[in-house]
Amino acid sequence: MMRDYLFLIGNGINRAIDDDKFRLESGMEEAWEDIEGDEDLKKIIYDCLGEERCPKNEVELENVQNCLFRLERIRKDLGGLPNALSEKIMLEDFKKRISEFNESYISYLFAVAHYFYQKVRSCTNDKECDRKEKLEKLNNFTKGLADFIKTKKDKEGITVHIATLNYDSYLYETFLDEHAVLKCLPSRTYLGDGFSRNGFIYENLPPPQCGNWFGNYLHLHGSPLFYTGADGKIYKSKRSYSLEDNKPKRSHIVLCNPSQKLDLIKQSPLLDAYFNRFEKLISQSKKIIVLGYGGRDEHINQAIRDYKNSDTSIIVVQRKGCEEKGWSEKFGIEPLKLTIRDSYDSILDFDFSTIDK
Repeated sequence: MMRDYLFLIGNGINRAIDDDKFRLESGMEEAWEDIEGDEDLKKIIYDCLGEERCPKNEVELENVQNCLFRLERIRKDLGGLPNALSEKIMLEDFKKRISEFNESYISYLFAVAHYFYQKVRSCTNDKECDRKEKLEKLNNFTKGLADFIKTKKDKEGITVHIATLNYDSYLYETFLDEHAVLKCLPSRTYLGDGFSRNGFIYENLPPPQCGNWFGNYLHLHGSPLFYTGADGKIYKSKRSYSLEDNKPKRSHIVLCNPSQKLDLIKQSPLLDAYFNRFEKLISQSKKIIVLGYGGRDEHINQAIRDYKNSDTSIIVVQRKGCEEKGWSEKFGIEPLKLTIRDSYDSILDFDFSTIDK
């Protein structure tokens, strides 16, 4: 029997704090300054854009990502050439240049993700009067979510899961501070992300609907905290990391044209595991609550269409005045099983106690 609840959380939560600073374009522009010295990367991106400027959205990264996909295929195809021919065409030098371009581009994506991670941290510590009310709402929102998760588990035995599309870890940190996530205190734990001191282990992800087990916390599009260590294992940095810590391979970030996102997810063992678990959670959830998600990621919509149960109901929470997005068609759900909550001036005003009403 389906009992679990699943939250899908998007960037609308952050934009409710500061709509300008949390636009993707803002992050891409600031990260562009971090690659000022990498003229080769910039020239390639200029060629892909058709003009000399930084990218402004995910769609504009399509040609760059396609370029990387093609180069990687070429690199693999050339791997079986005879040594004499490899030397003649300077194959090793070619491979090295492909690797350098790939690493430079990953560094740019990391800088974008880092922007949002750090911006949330700085905004939530900001005491400016114009944000005070919004930050109060954010604190109430996250506390309301944490309380909802705890109440469902403690009083009703229902497991609640979170899948986020954001790079930042504000929600995670809130739950950590509230002892809602794994802190080596199983009796006080409500969410787990598969990480331990030994890195990410798939078996550490809480299995759905297993009695006393806690829920999953999934960063579906990655985080700047994730990196591959020298031993090949995937680890999570401490919350206090800085941009200067971009030494290990931090390639577990999805930022590209929505049509390419699933391909990038599959290239990361971590994100692929998260997405597979996301599909499983959809199939075993009684309710899916969508918060701050604009509906543009087709791989997310497709997963919900393909894996939802016939008895699953979906609640979409959006602020007042949002345009009609055709949620019934996007998620492939009957209108009677879809509820739109759009009476809020801010999405942060959502009352979690209304979910079961």
